[in-house]
Amino acid sequence: MIGAGRKLGAALVAAVLGVALLANSAQAEFGIASFDMQIAAKAAADPNRVIASPEGGQFSQAGGHPYSVITHIEWNNHPDTSTDPEFAGVPTPDADLKDTLVDLPPGFVGNPNALASCTSAELLRGGVFFQDPTECPPDSAVGIVQLRTTFAPFPNVPLFNMTPAPGSPARFGFKFAGSVVYFDTALRSGDYGIVVGPRSAAQALRITASNVTFWGQPADPRHDEQRCNPKFEMADDPLTASCQGEVGESTGPHASNVAKLPFLTMPSACTPAGRGQKWTVRSDSWQDPGNYATASLFTHEAPYAPEEGAPGEEVGTTGCSKVPFEPNFSAQATQKSAASSSGLEVGLKFPTDGLLNPDGIAQSALKKAVVTLPEGMTINPSQAEGLGVCGPSEYASASIESFGCPDTAKIGSVEVKTPLLKETIPGNVYVAKPDDPETRTKGAENPFDSLIAIYIVLREPQRGISVKIPGKVAPDPKTGQITASFDDLPQLPFESFAFKFREGPRAPLITPSTCGQFKTEADFYPWARPNEAVHTNSEFEIDQGPNNGPCPSGGVPPFHPGFSAGALNNNAGTFSPFLMRLTRSDGEQDMTKFSAVLPKGLSAKIAGVAWCPESAIELAREKTGTEEQEEQSCPANSQIGTIMAGAGVGSTLIYVPGRLYLSGPFNGAPLSVVAVVPAVAGPFDVGTVVTHVALGHDHRTARVDVEGDRSDPLPHILAGIPLNVRDIQVNVDRPGFTLNPTSCDPTQIQAAIFGSNLDFFSSADDISVPLASRFQIANCSGLDFKPKLALSLSGGTKRGQFPAFKAILTPRPGDANLNATAVRLPHSSFLEQGHIRTICTRVQFAAKACPAGSIYGHVKAWTPLLDEPLEGPVYLRSSDHKLPDMVLALNGVLDIEAVGRVDSVKGEIRASFEDLPDAPVTKVLLTMQGAKKGLIVNSRNLCGQTPKAKVKAQGHNGKPYDFAPPMKTACNGKAKRRTNSKHH
Repeated sequence: MIGAGRKLGAALVAAVLGVALLANSAQAEFGIASFDMQIAAKAAADPNRVIASPEGGQFSQAGGHPYSVITHIEWNNHPDTSTDPEFAGVPTPDADLKDTLVDLPPGFVGNPNALASCTSAELLRGGVFFQDPTECPPDSAVGIVQLRTTFAPFPNVPLFNMTPAPGSPARFGFKFAGSVVYFDTALRSGDYGIVVGPRSAAQALRITASNVTFWGQPADPRHDEQRCNPKFEMADDPLTASCQGEVGESTGPHASNVAKLPFLTMPSACTPAGRGQKWTVRSDSWQDPGNYATASLFTHEAPYAPEEGAPGEEVGTTGCSKVPFEPNFSAQATQKSAASSSGLEVGLKFPTDGLLNPDGIAQSALKKAVVTLPEGMTINPSQAEGLGVCGPSEYASASIESFGCPDTAKIGSVEVKTPLLKETIPGNVYVAKPDDPETRTKGAENPFDSLIAIYIVLREPQRGISVKIPGKVAPDPKTGQITASFDDLPQLPFESFAFKFREGPRAPLITPSTCGQFKTEADFYPWARPNEAVHTNSEFEIDQGPNNGPCPSGGVPPFHPGFSAGALNNNAGTFSPFLMRLTRSDGEQDMTKFSAVLPKGLSAKIAGVAWCPESAIELAREKTGTEEQEEQSCPANSQIGTIMAGAGVGSTLIYVPGRLYLSGPFNGAPLSVVAVVPAVAGPFDVGTVVTHVALGHDHRTARVDVEGDRSDPLPHILAGIPLNVRDIQVNVDRPGFTLNPTSCDPTQIQAAIFGSNLDFFSSADDISVPLASRFQIANCSGLDFKPKLALSLSGGTKRGQFPAFKAILTPRPGDANLNATAVRLPHSSFLEQGHIRTICTRVQFAAKACPAGSIYGHVKAWTPLLDEPLEGPVYLRSSDHKLPDMVLALNGVLDIEAVGRVDSVKGEIRASFEDLPDAPVTKVLLTMQGAKKGLIVNSRNLCGQTPKAKVKAQGHNGKPYDFAPPMKTACNGKAKRRTNSKHH
C-alpha cells in the first residue's frame, strides 16, 4: 500500500509538471464518447458501484422527488503509451477537459436551501493530498463524484452544497487530489431550464470519465455512510475511500441533523408517451476552449451498461393527473374612487408543502395565465404622456447586469418569492413597443404584433437570475374591458408572485365610473395539464365618487358639462379668431355629440378657402396617426383652425392636437367642418380620428348652426381604449376668416351637449344639457352707416304703362351692415294688383316647389365672404298681410331669403325688409319684370319730372340713415329701355 502511494504521488507530480507535453500527445479529436444518466427511484444495492443501477426503475412522477440523479460521461481517450509499466495501457484523454455543462430539462430543479452549505474556505482547508479531508459540514453533502483519471480510477469524493458564488443561483463543489472543482449553476435563456456543471477543471487531473450523483433527499439515513469527509485508502485496485471514525468526528459517517427536505424535484409537465426528458451535455478542452462537443439523450429505464449498447425504452415524466395545482389569486385596485386613475395589485400564491415534503408532489408550475379586469376598468389615456417603450433590442439586452428596458417605459413592479432561494427576486413591468402595421416582419416590435404589450423583467444579480416574460394586453374594441395573457411561463416553482401597477395621475388604469363590487376573472393553466384551466376570481370595491365625493345616485353618472365660446378680439366688424371649449368632470357621462347656435352676424369668409374633398377625408380615416402627422390628407388651403382634445382622468390629462378643415355639403347640410386628429399619444398610435361636423344656417338671418344630429358622434373608444375625453378646445384662427358682427346687442352662443347616460353605444337614451355662453361685440358706434341705393325704371314712361324696375344697393366697405330698410316708391308708381298672377304658398316655398308663375323678378348679391355671388328669383309668397310678401331667394353656397312686406302708405307702394343678415354685402342687384308681367304701373307720364323714392335704413349698429334717391327713367337718359319683361 505504501508503494502504491508513492507511485500515485509520483504520477501526480508528473501530471502537474508535464501537462503541456501530455497535451501534445493527444491521439484523436476531443469529444464525448458516451453520456448516460439515471433518475433513480430507490437506493442502489451497492452505493459504491461505479454507477449504481436504480431499483424499482426510473423515477418518473411529475412534481415528485427522486432518490437520486446519476450522470455518467466518458470523453474520448486512448491507451497510455508510456514506457512506465505501472501506467501502460491506462486510458489517457485525447485532450484535457476544461468545462462541462449539463442542460437539465425545463422544470427539473434543485433546492439548495434543503440542506446546510459549505464555504470555499472550509472546502479548501485540509491539505492537497488524497489523504486530507475537507472541513465542510457533513450536513452539506449533496452527493458523490467519481472520477476516472490517468492515475486514479473512480475514487468516491463527496459533493458538497456550497455557499453560492456571486451571479450563481447555487454552487456545488468537491476536492480531488488537492484540486477544488466547482459546479456552478445558471438559468438558460428561453426555456429557463437549469444549467449545471464544473468549469475550469484542473488540467493536471487528466479526466477521462466521471460519475456524478446528486441525492434527491440528502438527509435520508441511507446516505449516512457517504456523508463524510473521506480518508482515502490507496489500495492497488481500485483506489477507494472509507469513512473512518465515530459519529461526530470529521471523517466518520454522520446522520443528518437537518430536516429531511427533498433536494430534487421533477418537472411538472409530462412528456408524450414514449418520450423522455431531454438532457444535454456540452464539454470543451483546454486545448480548444469554447469549441464545445455536445451529446444529448432522453431519460430511460435501462441502467447504464456500455457493453450492452444503446439504452432501453425512453420513459418521460408521468402521473400529471396527480400533480396538485391550487392557485390563490387576488386583484385589488389601488384607488377606491370611481372614474379615477388607479394602479392594480395582483397577487398569486401556491402552497409549498408538496415541494418541501420528500414523499409529496410539488404544485405544478404555472404555464399560462389569463386575467380579465372588470368591465368599466379601462386603460388610462393620461399614462401616455412622457411614456417610453421597450424595443426588441432593449428587451433582448435584459440580463443579470441590466433590466435592458428604459426607465421611461416602466409602469409597475414585481416581486417573486421561491423556496429555492433565500432572496426575493425583484422585477419591473415595462410597456413594449407597439406594433407598426406597416412592418411586415412578424414580431418586429413585440412578440404579439399588438398595440399593447408588456414585459415583466425579473433580475437578481447576486443569484444570477434574469427572467423575461412577455404579456399581451387586449382591450375589448367595443367596451374597453382589458384581458392580459401570459403563456409558456418558466417552469420554475414559486410561492408568491406580487404584481403592482404604479399609482398616481399617470397610473395605467381607470376605475369604473360607478360604485359597487367589481370582479376580476382569472384562468390559470398548469404545465401538468395545459388544457385544463382553474378559474378563479377576486373582487374589489369602489365606495366613493371621483375626488373622494359621494357615489353617483341610482348608478347613473352625473352630467354637468361645461361650455364657453367667443371671439378673441371683440371689435365690431373685424376679423378675429373664434374659440370654443367643451368640458366635463371626472366620473361624468361621456360626451356623445353637441349642437350649437352661433350669434347672428358671426360669419366666416370662405372666399379663397379650399374645401377638403370627401376622398381626402376617407383617406385620412385609413391612415395611421403618424402618417397623418407627416403628410396631412386635406389641402393646406382648406385648414381653418386647430383642435385640441384632452383625455384621461384627474388633474393630469394628455392633450392630442389636430386640424380643422372646411369641407362641402355633408348629410344635407350646405357646409361642414372636418376635425382630423392624428391619435398619437406618447408611444401609441391608434390611427387618425376624423369627425365630420355639419354646418347649417338660418335662411333668414344667415346665423350658423352646428348640427349635431347630422354630424359624426364624438369619438369614445379607439382600439379598445376608451378616450375619456374631458376637454375639447376649438380654435378657428385662420387669418381673415371669422368675422365679427356689427351689432353690439348682447346675445348668446347656445349649445346642447349630449351625454351617454347608461348605454354609450345607443343614442336612444342620450340626454341633452342646454348651455349658453354670453356673447357681445364692442365698439359698434364707431362704425358709419351710409348705404347707397340706385333706383330706375325702364320701358314705358306714359301713364298706364308697365315699366321694369331695377334697384342697386351698394353699402360702403367698413360700414355697419344693413339690418332693415323700407323703400317707398313715389306717387308716380302704383302696384298693379291685376298683374299678380300666381302666389307661392309657404308650404311650396319650404319644399322648393314654387310654381314658375310666382316668379316676378331676379336678385343677385355680391359679398366678400363668398367666391361667387348669390342669386335667384323674386317670388310673391303668401303672407298674413293683405298683400303677398316679396321674397328674394338668394341661392348659392348658402341659401338666403330676404322677406319684404309689401303694403301702401299714403297711396305709395312700400316694401319693408327687417332682420336682414348681419353680413357684409358689396352689391345687391334687384330687377323686377315689366310690360305684361310688370307689377308697377305709371300713374302719370314719367317725363314731366324726376320722381324720388323715400328710403329709411338702419344699420345693425342701430344707426339710422334716411335718404331720397331719384327714380331714374328713360326720359332723362339714365335708364335703358327694357322691352323684355323677363330677366335674362
